[in-house]
Amino acid sequence: MASYNGLPEERYCNILREYYNSPREDDKEAQKRAILLTAAKLIKTFIKTTLAQTEDTYETTAELKLAAALDFIQEWTTTVQVSVYLL
Repeated sequence: MASYNGLPEERYCNILREYYNSPREDDKEAQKRAILLTAAKLIKTFIKTTLAQTEDTYETTAELKLAAALDFIQEWTTTVQVSVYLL
C-alpha cells in the first residue's frame, strides 16, 4: 500500500500516480473497480484534509460583551440622530 504523507496536493498526486502506474487489465470490470477505488481514495483524502483544517471556535465572554456594547452604541447613535433630525 502506498504512503500518503505530506501536503494534500502531494497525497492526490500519489494516489493518481499509483493508479496510472498500476498494470492495465483488459477486463472492463477490473478497470471500473480500479477507477472506483482511486476515486474513493481521492474522496477520503479530501474529507480527511478538509475536516482536519476545520475546528470549532467560540467567542469569548469579552467578545460577546463587546458585541453587545457595540450593538447598544449603534442603537443609541441612531436614536440620537433621529432626535436631532426632529429638532
